[in-house]
Amino acid sequence: MRRALSVAVADSVVWVGASGGLFSLNDRTNEVRTYTLVDGLHTVTAANVAFDKPRNVVWIGYEDGVLDRLDPESGVIQSFRDIERASQFSSRRINRIRMQGDTLYVATDFGLVVFDPARSEVRDAYNRFGTFSAGIPVFDFDLGKLDDGSPGIWVATDEGVAYAPRSAINLQDPSVWTVEQFISDDPPLSIGLFLDSVYVGVGDGLRVRVGPGIYSPRGAIDRAVTSLQRRADRLIGVSEFRTFQVNEQGTITVIDMPGVSFPTGFAAEPGDSLFWVSDAERGLARVRAGGPDAASMQVTDFFVPPGPRDGLFSTASVGSDGSLLLGGVSGAGRGFYHLKPDGTWVNYNTIDFPALGPRGSFFVVNVDKANGLWAGSAGGGAARVDTTGSIELFTEVNSSLLPVTGTNDFIIVGGIDEDSDNNTWVTTLGSPSPLHFRTQDGTWQGLPPYVGQGLTSLANAYGPVYVDSFDQKWIIVRDESSFSNTRGLMVVDTGDDPADRSDDAFRFYNNVGSGGQGLPSTKVTAIVEDRNGLVWIGTDRGLGYVVNTGFVAQDNNAVVVWPQQADRTQGPFLFLGLPINALAVDPANRLWVATDEGVRIVEATEGGFQEVGAPITVDNSPLPSNSVNALAVEPQTGRVFVVTDGGMVSTQGEAIEPVVEVGDLFVYPNPADLNEVAPEIFIEGLSESSTVTIVGPDGARVRRLEARGGRIRWDGRDSRGQIVPSGMYIVVAVGTNGEGTGYGKVAIIR
Repeated sequence: MRRALSVAVADSVVWVGASGGLFSLNDRTNEVRTYTLVDGLHTVTAANVAFDKPRNVVWIGYEDGVLDRLDPESGVIQSFRDIERASQFSSRRINRIRMQGDTLYVATDFGLVVFDPARSEVRDAYNRFGTFSAGIPVFDFDLGKLDDGSPGIWVATDEGVAYAPRSAINLQDPSVWTVEQFISDDPPLSIGLFLDSVYVGVGDGLRVRVGPGIYSPRGAIDRAVTSLQRRADRLIGVSEFRTFQVNEQGTITVIDMPGVSFPTGFAAEPGDSLFWVSDAERGLARVRAGGPDAASMQVTDFFVPPGPRDGLFSTASVGSDGSLLLGGVSGAGRGFYHLKPDGTWVNYNTIDFPALGPRGSFFVVNVDKANGLWAGSAGGGAARVDTTGSIELFTEVNSSLLPVTGTNDFIIVGGIDEDSDNNTWVTTLGSPSPLHFRTQDGTWQGLPPYVGQGLTSLANAYGPVYVDSFDQKWIIVRDESSFSNTRGLMVVDTGDDPADRSDDAFRFYNNVGSGGQGLPSTKVTAIVEDRNGLVWIGTDRGLGYVVNTGFVAQDNNAVVVWPQQADRTQGPFLFLGLPINALAVDPANRLWVATDEGVRIVEATEGGFQEVGAPITVDNSPLPSNSVNALAVEPQTGRVFVVTDGGMVSTQGEAIEPVVEVGDLFVYPNPADLNEVAPEIFIEGLSESSTVTIVGPDGARVRRLEARGGRIRWDGRDSRGQIVPSGMYIVVAVGTNGEGTGYGKVAIIR
């Protein structure tokens, strides 16, 4: 939400479209509310907003042509797809939306659309402007006088300015439009009529119309002018890095607004002494307005909803306290991000936290058992933040980490994980010692590359590392001459003494298999161990797994197996050929699989493995994008974090961490009202595997459920699919592995 893109205001409520959705500010109470995909927005980025005062609703326009209407009172969001469905045009992007009286004008990539908010439908569309090309982009428009003083409509298009009398019988007729082309290569981006002048913003500044077809540059502004807003006594303009105003005499004054460095939009209520500016770095700025000649204005406050500094992440890790740690991506907000258990965010970057060093690209993250935060940098070493917030940066100066050979201080961290003895394992790329461990007392030790099985002493590019339940290290080995390429997967057993190389063993998987065995591809992307001791391996050509005996690093017979479909009619192997980006295991031992086509969930069943339900995609969930690049599961609550290339969402999974010994069951809601459309009753306190029986008021068995993990959901129906009647129901859970029997009860209301 920090990257604000547009702003509108009405009745002391300010509405801000941002790269992460929409938020509002009540100017009287300073209350901030957010609206995202989860609340029903069509997509992530809300680039255009307008307030519809007659109906007290907010309109939001998107790049694909969809219009959303938000009713602030009810919170209901409805999407309108009339513009999106204009498939005869290759692009239907909405560039600007403005309310004029009782009409919503929408500037799109194929023309100007007139939308009727009362009837919620397109009233007209103008895409032929004189001799301009048909269906050209319209970036902005304004209503104002023509040269003869009559009311007119002006549009800024990709080929110049066009205008027509509003009294024209048919504005769809190209002949009613007069066109004025620009000498400049930069098309008009914005247009605003103020008094008797037409101002046009272009890529290299501001121009004013001094006569038919003549637009004179105004030298005070030399950057792209993206927005022009008319006020009673001035014209406000927004350009790159600055805001300016034009007074009644046509004098341009650049306004100094301390802290507003990347303005994107402007709004103000008529006669109000406050201006509102959306900023691409700091959200929404409240500005104390000066006169039309003021060269500076006081910024009284900045507003941005709590959240990460950016919405793009590379990796994710969850701590035992429920906190979430996220790695950044190059070119975005950089740094790394911590979502605390209380829901607050800390944005770790080199500006706010100089102790992180000069290089801020932290792509690798891990939360250790003491809930310390680890982040690995592409060039700056590894950082740890303890629970007090103290930061320690590890480089060649105070650790065994070494720079890439041929550089002085450029340390690339490939992966971080922790073993059962609380040793932290760190891999690096391109240094003489690609594997390192740090003991609890802070002692570091670097280990040289493992040699053999096709690996030489030059094979020193170790990527992500995963420590399994037997403390074996599974390491993705990169190509030492090109770190973006992968050579295969190595499994290392460092023995009783990690510093002693004599008791080490390793296996290197670097051959593509066939017929159900071997790596589906040497490009390994993810590793995770499930609760049954299967180590799952994701590649760009599908899934494989190894049965983890604890001796994989020493056992030449430990082969990679391709998961077989339980339903052979769907093919012999599950997800063969499907590129895998990330893997995670939930408390019910279901495998969550991140792909470029959404999230798939896998469970073991009789005869092999099967997919649970339909893939989770943008079509059936609030996923910002189908391209999923990271997953993390919080086992205590069952919450699953899904990281995509368009942002992150979380979903409350049904499964939670199981209990070791079954006791009293927690059943909620209690009482349960089954008059709802889709009733849900949750039963918690279950063991790893349980049989749950629901017993009715008459003592008869109503339903039997098989549960995996610490929680299961009951839909309030009996074994015939009928919703049960009112009464007190007993819940009996029996652990299938001897964990005991637990009891609970729930009152049902029909």
